[in-house]
Amino acid sequence: MVAVGGDGTVNEVAQGLIGTNTVMGIVPMGSGNGLARELGISMNMHKSARALVKGENLQLDVCKLNDQRFLCTSGIGFDAMIADKMSKAASRGFLKYVQLVVQESIFFKPLDIRMKIDGVLIEESVFLITFANASQFGNNAYIAPAASMTDDLIDVVVVRKFSKIWMPVFAVALFCKLIPKLPFVDCYKAKQIELELADTPYYHFDGEPGKLNIPAKIRLDVEKIWVRSGR
Repeated sequence: MVAVGGDGTVNEVAQGLIGTNTVMGIVPMGSGNGLARELGISMNMHKSARALVKGENLQLDVCKLNDQRFLCTSGIGFDAMIADKMSKAASRGFLKYVQLVVQESIFFKPLDIRMKIDGVLIEESVFLITFANASQFGNNAYIAPAASMTDDLIDVVVVRKFSKIWMPVFAVALFCKLIPKLPFVDCYKAKQIELELADTPYYHFDGEPGKLNIPAKIRLDVEKIWVRSGR
């Protein structure tokens, strides 16, 4: 079964294949293509099609926020707000994403959150929180460089509120795999996260917007999915 599109399309196709022995192939045609990049699949259509024949089969973890399954990342905060605005924009693509990020970062207010990571209570004012199965959002923007899709763990990246003068540094760190080195970032690995309070109506899953229901549980699905990699 082949998904032709971006991470949202891949997520939709995956919903019917999780827990089965059917392998999902990907021909990336989206704006971010996070899962395809994570799997080493070329952004060139001919090369990605060749990988459908010659690639290796991998069994990946699947995560859930409440009942919504995701393969790459989910989260709340700034990136979730951008995902909501991108879904309503007249055009898509990387340049539109950059435009929204620059525009919205000026006025964005941090969120007050309370959550438990494997039972440990955390209360913070945050810019964003990412629950990562994969290491990147897409476009090689690495929010959780240490994440693995086969380790039966969820990487939790908590970006606490920070001065806006750090925004250019944050942007560079995303593309240089340096997010964990920033002084306002905390990283965890967990089996389950309980989100008890979050002052936002938004969350995203694999780049798609969703309406957040609190309390929320983020955990590993009992089922996995087979995919064809580009390696």
